[in-house]
Amino acid sequence: MTTTHRTKALSRASIACLASLLGASAAHAVDWTGYMRGGPAATSVSGKSRQCYGIGPLKYRLGNECDFYGEFQLAQAMKADGVDFNAVLMTNYYSPQTESNANYGVEQAYVEMKGVDIAPQALFWMGKRRDRDDVHIVDTFFTNMSGVGGGVENLDVGVGKLGFSGYKADTSVVRDSAGLEVPNQGNGTGTQNGVGRVHVQWYDIPVNPDGKLRVVGTVSKGDSQGGLKGQSGYGINVEHVQDKFFGGGNHIWIQYAQGPTDINQGVSDNGAHGSGYKSWRIVESPSWQVGAFGGQAIAMYEHNKAP
Repeated sequence: MTTTHRTKALSRASIACLASLLGASAAHAVDWTGYMRGGPAATSVSGKSRQCYGIGPLKYRLGNECDFYGEFQLAQAMKADGVDFNAVLMTNYYSPQTESNANYGVEQAYVEMKGVDIAPQALFWMGKRRDRDDVHIVDTFFTNMSGVGGGVENLDVGVGKLGFSGYKADTSVVRDSAGLEVPNQGNGTGTQNGVGRVHVQWYDIPVNPDGKLRVVGTVSKGDSQGGLKGQSGYGINVEHVQDKFFGGGNHIWIQYAQGPTDINQGVSDNGAHGSGYKSWRIVESPSWQVGAFGGQAIAMYEHNKAP
């Protein structure tokens, strides 16, 4: 399954732009948002303790999340010479259980710019940003192109919109047992596989009443000393999102990936997969709310083939 990873590596240019914009104008209020969750650390069945409900790697919600997690975001908007700027800084706090052995990090830190003469409707961005879609009931992001990079989106092409982005993976990533990126202090599993990737998106394509299509193409290439130098990969992601479906919605993914490109269009398994590794996946997730009866379901088929 996919895991949302958090990294503390940021480009100096992004941090400098973010800091200057956050303090650029006292006339604009700073927006603050946050999110926190926490759950029981363990349960006991037949005298044997276990974490959560013990129902496998898909983290079904409704009390099955034993960790403690919080996100805290500051955003500052301003306007200069007719151009709109927005700077966002989001930090996070994560503890795999309820004790104090926690990880702190920067979840997002980026600057957006809109209103430039050459493309007034286009949105340019630079820094560390999330771009992902999930199924809430299993807390899994089936599209996750988040990372440190830059790009442009909201390019109107008549039918739908276009977006382009490029990312560079950290070349010295260490992960804890939960799969989260942590400082390199001798714990976790490290990798030296740096992988660069480029995404092209065609999205907001109207295909039926209240239904839109999103198509993502990804190309990735290893460029480090960790064994993947010269290895390349690619992926394709097709999503259909249906609104107003029995009071809820419906989300379908059809995905393919090869090599260092992950099935979620990010970087596969810390960038450890060579060019011959292939993955296919189909996901169907309806949600509904009919009177007092509501819910969400998921059906998925995934196949991975190693060379």
